[in-house]
Amino acid sequence: TFSPPISTYLFFLAFLFLAEIFFIKSYARFKPLQSEFKGSYVDYFFQASQNLGYQPIASNQVNALKVTELGDTLYHVYYTIDEYARRKTLLPPNANPQQFATFFGGSIVFGEGLNEELTLASLFSEKNQDYASHNYGFCGYGPNQMLALMETDRLPNEVGPLQKGVCVYVFIDDHILRAIGSMDRVLEYAQSHPYYDFEGDKLVRKGSFESAGFVERYEKIKWLKNLHMDYPIRLQDKHYKLTAKIIEESHRLFKEQFPESSFYMLGYPGEDNKILSYIEDPQINLLDYSQFFTRNQHRIKVGADHHPNAEANRLVIDRLTQDIQKNIKQEVSINQK
Repeated sequence: TFSPPISTYLFFLAFLFLAEIFFIKSYARFKPLQSEFKGSYVDYFFQASQNLGYQPIASNQVNALKVTELGDTLYHVYYTIDEYARRKTLLPPNANPQQFATFFGGSIVFGEGLNEELTLASLFSEKNQDYASHNYGFCGYGPNQMLALMETDRLPNEVGPLQKGVCVYVFIDDHILRAIGSMDRVLEYAQSHPYYDFEGDKLVRKGSFESAGFVERYEKIKWLKNLHMDYPIRLQDKHYKLTAKIIEESHRLFKEQFPESSFYMLGYPGEDNKILSYIEDPQINLLDYSQFFTRNQHRIKVGADHHPNAEANRLVIDRLTQDIQKNIKQEVSINQK
């Protein structure tokens, strides 16, 4: 029988050794940097909320420092929270607002990694001084928190005497996973978040993901996380429809409270934004910014913190302002006919 020479075995072993070294170095080069939070943000920022799951502590200010495993500082900022448990929004000194602008969403709207003057809400009021902006975004929130808040009387009580304005909901694809309660989201941070589902054709709140048994069920299959898999493994049509319904119901309640106001759904740049095709309510103004810039452009640090930087927020607010002004002109033109 034929037996390969010893040199062949040595070459093969050397190849495997070099391949392993290459893989290890490549992985170390391209893997996401690990990071940790420091500052008063860690211990004195979050509190439980029966309605929303959790929220920031009202009338509070914390410093938030995020550092990579290599010791690099990603950001060191301050978060100031007002008496209504919202991120403080700055209004230009000479502004004379005649309308309000409420912003909903997750950490992008909250302005994670940015000081308050650089959030979407603050930049909107800076550019549109006839609007008083209010920031209802928070870390990990999805459309379910927006609906849970719309079901209360908070907005009419908190936006002040102004009764006309705009609501801007900033969507990213991860909001679908938050709305349906995927395994990763629930086991990591969303167990107390509001849970909505259909009963027939009607959307109903069914407590939280934890009270509805999601945590108990997911504990039995969390071994999927070792395979870097979430559950559901693939989003289905029903998941898009549920998320769309939550958004549409939020719009309906907003219009009940503010009949002369407009509702905008902004599909964030770099996202798939497939959800936009599931929105059937013609009164929701859909803004598809998918191609405006890519997922890795204008971030705090690619590979370490994916949140948008100040430049991203300025670009989005410039375009949003143009789209709102265009929409207003179209409405005026229609009313004059």
